[in-house]
Amino acid sequence: LAREGDIPSRQIDNFQTTLSKVHQNFFDSPKVRSEAYLLEMELYSALGDKKTMNQIEEVWNHDIESGNAEPTSDTVQKRITQLKA
Repeated sequence: LAREGDIPSRQIDNFQTTLSKVHQNFFDSPKVRSEAYLLEMELYSALGDKKTMNQIEEVWNHDIESGNAEPTSDTVQKRITQLKA
């Protein structure tokens, strides 16, 4: 969804609602937490909101340091670099 460019507001709302449910029900899993952060970063990158994207990355890094999120793989790190470019 986020990789396709313009995103209708209804789809953004649906994505955020679904993501909220993921946070509520599955965020205790470090793997799910990391995947959710990457999806959020992709969404905000597609929306051109680099500030929010960077804030999500900061929280993600904090969660990695505290053991609450899975460390990023080389593939994920490359994707983050692409998003920030």
